[in-house]
Amino acid sequence: MKRTLIHAFTAVLGAALVVPAMAQDNFPDVPDNHWAYQALENMKKEGILVGYPDGLFRGPRPASRYEMAVAINAAYQRLKSMYNGLDDQIKALTDKVDGLSGLPGEVKELRDQLAALKATVDGMQSWKDDIEALKKLAEKFEKELASLGVDVEALKKDLSDLEARVTALEKRKPAVDIHGDVNLLALSGHGNDDQEFGLTTSGRLTGVGRGGYAGQVVGMTRDLSVLHEGAFTFMGTNDEGPKWKATLVVGNMLSDIAGGSAALGNQSQLPMFAGFREPSTDVYFQDFMVSFDTSVGGLNFSADIGRLGYQVNSYMFQRPDYTPYFDNDRWDNGDYYFDGALLKFKFGAANLHLWGGRNSDRRSVNGVEINPLTSGVARFSSDPDSIGIGIDQSFGARLNFPIGDMGSINLAYLWLDTNNPNTVFVDGVNQEWNRSNVYGGDINLKWDNLMVNAGYARSDYTYNTSKVLDSDNDAWWAKLGYNASNWGIEGGYRNIKPNFGAPGNWGRLGVAWNPTNIEGFHVGAHINITPEFRISATGEFYKGSTSNVVDWIGEDDNLNSFIAQIDYKLNQNWSLMASYEDVTLDWDLIGVPDVTQRWFTFGLGYNMGANAKWSIMYQTSDVKNLSLVVGNQDRFRGGLLSTQFSIRF
Repeated sequence: MKRTLIHAFTAVLGAALVVPAMAQDNFPDVPDNHWAYQALENMKKEGILVGYPDGLFRGPRPASRYEMAVAINAAYQRLKSMYNGLDDQIKALTDKVDGLSGLPGEVKELRDQLAALKATVDGMQSWKDDIEALKKLAEKFEKELASLGVDVEALKKDLSDLEARVTALEKRKPAVDIHGDVNLLALSGHGNDDQEFGLTTSGRLTGVGRGGYAGQVVGMTRDLSVLHEGAFTFMGTNDEGPKWKATLVVGNMLSDIAGGSAALGNQSQLPMFAGFREPSTDVYFQDFMVSFDTSVGGLNFSADIGRLGYQVNSYMFQRPDYTPYFDNDRWDNGDYYFDGALLKFKFGAANLHLWGGRNSDRRSVNGVEINPLTSGVARFSSDPDSIGIGIDQSFGARLNFPIGDMGSINLAYLWLDTNNPNTVFVDGVNQEWNRSNVYGGDINLKWDNLMVNAGYARSDYTYNTSKVLDSDNDAWWAKLGYNASNWGIEGGYRNIKPNFGAPGNWGRLGVAWNPTNIEGFHVGAHINITPEFRISATGEFYKGSTSNVVDWIGEDDNLNSFIAQIDYKLNQNWSLMASYEDVTLDWDLIGVPDVTQRWFTFGLGYNMGANAKWSIMYQTSDVKNLSLVVGNQDRFRGGLLSTQFSIRF
């Protein structure tokens, strides 16, 4: 009823009238600039407010209780007639459906009537407050209504029934909920005047020519890539029984990491020393799963079956985010996706998760792997084979023990298996391996503002059940932090051995992601100068944990990283950020120059509403003396301009 009762009983509660008046748009004695003019007009159109025989409203005059009773009865009769009319529409449509001959004209007419009926039913959901107000007024003016010959008990029952129906309408959901997001990403890179390519923090080249300029260093107009992606998530809305979810993605951001140039690559491997390009539009399912609760032998558990994602922690099983210039949960959420099942058991306060399935051949329409799982040592190299072996099938178990309200202990074991064995250099010879067993655990505790995180993980390499490599293949870490209301500080120590090869996400030192053979300290701090202005900084200071690795850091080498960032919120919509990153590898070798990596990054963000945002980022690079070069180039200077426009629906 367009919320007419709310307007009426708040704007004119003391002035409802009793006798029908002549038809007119509004009352002559109510000026059109009066604050209650629109409410009175709506009420009169609905037939609820009538007026005096002379057609006047007489607003300043107080209404008697009997006049109020007449107004309440008029509102009730109007609601009842609308309700009965809706039932008549439903009955008429039901009869028409039963006798439908199937002619196009009749089908169209039926569709039009169904659309009108749906609009009416949807409108009923706004009646709830009106009905509640009318019920209260009916109780308060019960005697006066009875004296007018109104069956008050029938009135109350009708209002209660109608309220129940409206409540049911509010709870009713469509069978399928559809939501998603659309993203547009433009990447424009450049080199410098000395014909040097630039290099991003993700190891991507900028200023790479194409076509007639292939292999040449070019400017931003000739190294421009425009990428797009839309995701549509379909979810069942039933409150009982199995739940289901599927996310269909359409776009040109997914591409193979090999072949010289790529879009963003796949979602879990780093296309080192490759430029950006637009591949053809692709289609794939990010996830497609059914969830339900069940039991076996009296043991209750929940199950997710289909294509789904999972992670354990950053050192054991977590997907890295190799796209710092693109903000999107599908690429950044840390889950590895597989086709299989996840079973969740609960034993008191403890939780046990068992999962397993196929990790390979989850391809897009164009045949690109979505986010392949790999295991093995992540060497500092552009060769895709150097990252280890591709995992075809995996199984895992994770047990979580809560420690009161302070935190929890997590223990996990993973079996990672391949159908294509690889070799690893052990004791002077190459030995074949086809399986990696990753196991360990961590503890997370928090007391008020104090936080503790520590853990241990190990990755053994085997050929079937025979161990091939089980030395220098572990990692351990410890971190302590304190967060106050407007500042915080943390520090820790970690030791990651050279043969540690779990599929984790333990960080980046320059363009080296998930670095191994490092041990040392790291510190970080932040302070909020004002609620809008934040300064943060981190420092990492490492040496090599062993001297067994060629082409990387040794025991007497020093690797230091420093990052500083400021964030400033200009107003409710606009925000700014600026950061500086400096990474230096100081070799303990005479005549070998230090490796230096420096980036300046500037960003601007604009919130265009609750479901839309725009951002722009520019990053300059100056990287010198990398142990791995592109052609004859060992210095990279250039920049990358990226802009992203995102809409959620």
